[in-house]
Amino acid sequence: MVEYFSKTISTKEYIESFVNYEQTLEWCKACPNYGRIWTCPPFDFDPMDIWEAYDELELHAIKFDYIDQRDVISKKDELGKKISQLEAETTNSRAIFASCCTECGAKSFTKDGLPQVACQRQNGKKCIKPEDIRYSLEAMGADVGRTLSRLMGIELEWLSEGKEPSYYVLVGGLLKKR
Repeated sequence: MVEYFSKTISTKEYIESFVNYEQTLEWCKACPNYGRIWTCPPFDFDPMDIWEAYDELELHAIKFDYIDQRDVISKKDELGKKISQLEAETTNSRAIFASCCTECGAKSFTKDGLPQVACQRQNGKKCIKPEDIRYSLEAMGADVGRTLSRLMGIELEWLSEGKEPSYYVLVGGLLKKR
């Protein structure tokens, strides 16, 4: 089963209720992609500068029954295409994608189910597709679990002791200026 959700909120309200970059940075440090992918922290900019440059956040989520990791990548791509299309159609907007960047291809998965990608950052090189860089909510300091729970009524299930969750949720969005 696949379900789609959306919610629009002012960025000011979203920042006040759901963004704490220092806290999410600590969570990011536990991830094997920390510092290895250009769309993951640490950054050479302040994510708050991006948040504060926009007036509104249009969130989009997809909840689906877990089948296997290929399905996660497929749904991530589906959501990414939808958000990219919205960005192309909306003046003064910026897409926020679900999860980490996989533009250079998901080669395998970590034990935590994260896509393991071939980003040039791992080799000390610049991004080969800088025009395609779009950050995720969590990389920008948002608490995705709280976002989904409070704004969309979805409680996340987590991987535990090698047991996959019964469903996955991916969330991204579109930052917009009025």
